[in-house]
Amino acid sequence: MTLAMALLTCLLTISGCTQSLPPDKVQQFQKGLDEFSQAQKPDDYLKSAQTYLNLVNQGVKSGAVYYNLGNAYAMAGDKPRALAAYRQAIPYMPSNPHLLDNIQSVGGKEQSVPLFENLFFWQNWISFPNKALVATILSIVTTLTILAYFIFLKRPILYVGVVFVLLTVCAFVSVHYDYQRFVQTQHGVVTASKVVARKGDADTYAPALTKPITAGVEFTVSQRRGDWILINLDDSHEGWIPVSSAIIY
Repeated sequence: MTLAMALLTCLLTISGCTQSLPPDKVQQFQKGLDEFSQAQKPDDYLKSAQTYLNLVNQGVKSGAVYYNLGNAYAMAGDKPRALAAYRQAIPYMPSNPHLLDNIQSVGGKEQSVPLFENLFFWQNWISFPNKALVATILSIVTTLTILAYFIFLKRPILYVGVVFVLLTVCAFVSVHYDYQRFVQTQHGVVTASKVVARKGDADTYAPALTKPITAGVEFTVSQRRGDWILINLDDSHEGWIPVSSAIIY
């Protein structure tokens, strides 16, 4: 029991570490920081945002990059893109209080906490990549513990193995939950000042809603057909909008 708790504490400590940038991208990241600190007008901040966006387009997945990208867009006055960037930072820095404050400052609504996240209270303490790391390490330790029991047939080893099995199951359930909400589900933010959601994937279809959707509205994507996406809003309404009128992540 003591060994299990000690290892869990160690793993949680590891999981608190921030994800580092690839060495060859550090200079580009620093360039974005310099551009942001020297910026004096919106176009200057957009230049910094483009530097961070280039990192994202190169496949860099980092909470710091998305967070700084959001800051640059926010200072440039582009709240919808800032909101999208901040939302993309959440899987990598879910417990960052500044991130949550910034989301609200650019118009993001505070989201209700599902029952699952209340039961798995650590869900928003640890980043998605680090949860996967914890689950992997726990599965390896569990396997070794079970093998040790069959080799030595010591009852205390069996008890430790049961604890690790339970911890591993919880870890993988937690990872699966994050995978569903961050990877499987596509989210988006409307960037056009106004866009009419329609009943089909063309301008010839009738409007699906009584009012146009305005910039900054968040949604999830249900389906895509060519240059159109079917979006779901928080109030359970849905409609088709052009891909060009929103940013999807």
